[in-house]
Amino acid sequence: MNWMKSFNCFLVIMTFLSVNHVFAQRTMFGSNNKYVVSSVAYQAPVITTNGLVFNLDAAITSSYSGSGNVWNDIVGTNHINFYSSNSYASAGNPTFSTDGGGSLVTTGKFGRSVANSGITGAAARSYEAWVKFNNVNANSIISVGTNVTNQLFEMMAFQTNLISHPYGAYAKSSTVLTTNTWYQVVITYNGASTHIIYINGVQVGTSSASDGSNVTLNTVNTPIYIGSGTAMTWGAFDGKIAAVRMYNRALSSSDVTFNFNALKSRFGL
Repeated sequence: MNWMKSFNCFLVIMTFLSVNHVFAQRTMFGSNNKYVVSSVAYQAPVITTNGLVFNLDAAITSSYSGSGNVWNDIVGTNHINFYSSNSYASAGNPTFSTDGGGSLVTTGKFGRSVANSGITGAAARSYEAWVKFNNVNANSIISVGTNVTNQLFEMMAFQTNLISHPYGAYAKSSTVLTTNTWYQVVITYNGASTHIIYINGVQVGTSSASDGSNVTLNTVNTPIYIGSGTAMTWGAFDGKIAAVRMYNRALSSSDVTFNFNALKSRFGL
């Protein structure tokens, strides 16, 4: 039975080496260890990628390291820099939170991409974000364009509704938003005059001729703003943002549902 004793000894040695290898790996990274563990445990979701031109996810360490003012675009190089005011002169760091599997507290921090969005005029487009609002009365999530009628494409909470805001008449959700609740929020524009709003994978609003919200966009080429741009009054997004995406097409209802199902368990939905 000497061979069994030798084999058991081998297992003990290998177990010791394996445990110590893991320990060495963990301690090598020191204070950043929690982000390493997070990146191993969290698998990037399989989402709709057709037309995806901008993608931020705070739970992915290649997108956000856990500190600093840069939120990296993981499908390109149009990264977001955060600033302490809408003069965009001095860096301001959002706070990393483990809420929602990894999110950024951006209250009082103004995000702007390093380059223009490249989506202009009446081109079709969509926004998607996973957010938790501190304020649902006037709280912008993401925007491009300027504060001229029909030259803005902005997704925001306004008077407790999610709206697609072109600076003027706007389409709004039938669903009433509440604070301290995780939502998947989506707005789409088809390149003509149809604006559709989704919350948690379900269509909850659309543009209408009766309220004048069925407008054709004509946006100029500006950076992507997390929150509103320089000229807007409501400023930085007040709450937590876990993920933000922009597409160069109007997502279908099945696309929106697919993306919702891909991430809902992360947010307890």
